[in-house]
Amino acid sequence: MMPMPIKVLYLLDRLYNANGGTESQFLKLLYGLDRSLVTPHLAVFRDTEYTRTEQFHFPIEVLQIDSLVSPHAIRRLFHLCSYIRQNQI
Repeated sequence: MMPMPIKVLYLLDRLYNANGGTESQFLKLLYGLDRSLVTPHLAVFRDTEYTRTEQFHFPIEVLQIDSLVSPHAIRRLFHLCSYIRQNQI
């Protein structure tokens, strides 16, 4: 019997495009993961044109957090906790 894939959440500030060095390497990592072993999820603090228009092969949760010391950020972090529980990450 095959084990269930492990769900992993990656958290980034934002993702501009796949052409940048670090962002390109990160996306290659995600797309190169063996999906029978790992199910990736991505959460970003800030939305970009790239995350709004690009089609990804994994779920992306956009938190819309500009400052971690705001009441809005606290509400959005609770939302992220709910997302983690609902998806059993």
